[in-house]
Amino acid sequence: MTETLNFKKYLVDFDKLNRVPITFVIKTDQSSNEVLRFISTKSRSEYEIDFHSSYMELFEEVITNYELKEIFDKIKDNEMMLTEFVHDLTVNFKVEYGHFD
Repeated sequence: MTETLNFKKYLVDFDKLNRVPITFVIKTDQSSNEVLRFISTKSRSEYEIDFHSSYMELFEEVITNYELKEIFDKIKDNEMMLTEFVHDLTVNFKVEYGHFD
């Protein structure tokens, strides 16, 4: 999770992981489309077009507070979706922090 819309921060993350696609969770109330447009515009103004496009395609997914609120509204009253969400959250936490069964 990040709280910044600084394209250079994403470049560092992509380079750390040998330029593989990454999903970012960004703490903002903007939609993911708005965030991607902002990042794209900013990167175009600072970098060459080939550089820009090669990094922009590495954004596998962007999730923001806006999308998280929509997801929460869908699952909060659905027992099966809530159970699946908790399971996925647990698996991803274990992967992120290296806690494997």
